[in-house]
Amino acid sequence: MLTASCRATSIADRLGTGFALIHKERPRPGVVGRMVLVGDVQDKISIVVDDIADTSGTLAKAAEVLKQHGAREVIAIVTHGVLSGDAVNTINNSHLTSVVVTNTVSFALALPYTLDHSRDGADSIFSLTLGAPR
Repeated sequence: MLTASCRATSIADRLGTGFALIHKERPRPGVVGRMVLVGDVQDKISIVVDDIADTSGTLAKAAEVLKQHGAREVIAIVTHGVLSGDAVNTINNSHLTSVVVTNTVSFALALPYTLDHSRDGADSIFSLTLGAPR
């Protein structure tokens, strides 16, 4: 299994760009404690990649940290957009400029950026993150 830093390095290499990481600490499940940015995001478009967005607290906090460090724009890409409770309001009141999710979870609302999770889409995501077709 590849670590988040290995996936970030692989994606950055393929895009021919640098990357930064956010180290997230959780004092207990479901609670985001401290986030530490490693890398330079000053005047850059930052892309936050996450596997699941339930309450979207992690995405909002990550966007806040990135903006505090000078990111020009923050985009989130999420595999499973559960978006429970007040998640949509959390996103709307955050520093995120766009959120892209796949349709692995049914939504009660229409989202402007939803990627079809068909077999081809899954293969593309798998290929991009792991660097090889499955």
